[in-house]
Amino acid sequence: FSFFFLMIRRPPRSTQGVSSAASDVYKRQVLYAAKVTSAWINETIIDIDCYKARYKMDELIIRAYMPPGRVDPTALNNLKKSKGKYRRYLFITPTKDVDPRDIVGDVCRKLVKPLGEQMQIYVEVVNPSLNWVDKTAENQAYIELLQKEIEQKSDCFYSKIGIQANKADWEKIFGTNYVHFFDRFLYWEPTTHNQCSAEGFVPFGGWTSPTGILYMRNVGRCQTDVDISCDLSRRNKLQYTLRTVSYTHLRAHETSLHLVCRLLLEKKKNKLQTHI
Repeated sequence: FSFFFLMIRRPPRSTQGVSSAASDVYKRQVLYAAKVTSAWINETIIDIDCYKARYKMDELIIRAYMPPGRVDPTALNNLKKSKGKYRRYLFITPTKDVDPRDIVGDVCRKLVKPLGEQMQIYVEVVNPSLNWVDKTAENQAYIELLQKEIEQKSDCFYSKIGIQANKADWEKIFGTNYVHFFDRFLYWEPTTHNQCSAEGFVPFGGWTSPTGILYMRNVGRCQTDVDISCDLSRRNKLQYTLRTVSYTHLRAHETSLHLVCRLLLEKKKNKLQTHI
């Protein structure tokens, strides 16, 4: 076995305050990136400034198409008002009686073209009896045609769709062995959940873990009920910093609280010894 040690010189002690040990440990710890939180907007005009100022939302995911087969009438207004203030995406709810080519064409022409920018599309895979037929093969052909149409309209959309789904609905709509979209962004929509966590996720559709989670439904914020999701892929990214490291033999099992407490105790102990 080979062992490697990294020793980093501390800055002059003249710059240190009473809590220098604690601040040194804090500055060298692994920092978690803040979770990316999204509001899902469904057929309502939202107060853009309220969400930005009071709830620190990072993204808006705005419904573009909805049953019984029409573009959401509030979507264009919300897209225009939120430009430059949020990252914005679109989600569509397929309608079994409407050709996927018509859905994609309407969203491109009525929503995306007026904005003059490409948009990411998420497909809401829910309500098997309302939005889908009872034959899995036909549903598979439907969503694959939807994907193909989106790829062909590269002036409106990014090529790969994202998915919003839960295990029960996905498998009822497409079958238990359908994994065609396993490499796409998955917003998991569990039936009962209230935290930004993948706890309880059971693999389906080729996904071994969700990329994001839609974990709060019908939350009343800024006088509007919205659904709240978080992006687990960006929440778990780590940022490291090597600034002002004063302790060179950290114990692997210790948390930041353990480290701060131990360093303060050892600093106090050393001070007592110098006076003996």
